[in-house]
Amino acid sequence: MLYISGLSFKQLEEAERKRIEDLKEKERQKVTEELELWKKQQKDAEKQERSLHREAELHQEVEQLKEKKMEKMNQTRIPNEGTSKTKPTKGLLLQCILSFFKVWV
Repeated sequence: MLYISGLSFKQLEEAERKRIEDLKEKERQKVTEELELWKKQQKDAEKQERSLHREAELHQEVEQLKEKKMEKMNQTRIPNEGTSKTKPTKGLLLQCILSFFKVWV
């Protein structure tokens, strides 16, 4: 058996093998951590994208509701006198006839 500085060749080989295995394990752990970090970043990015998409949908819904509200407000406004396209009611027609006769009397 060959001895180098008090250690046999077999012991040196075993120590080198252990050192290599430790390095491999550290590298595996590092890659695993990086992969987990990347997955977390992807998940966060997707969550943020969904949040932005939902915010845009809500904004669009609010705008549609505002438009509907404006349409309803425009439809329920009392039209100015003389611009009405509806037939006069009986009361209004009666007032017109009476005022016409008062002018002639």
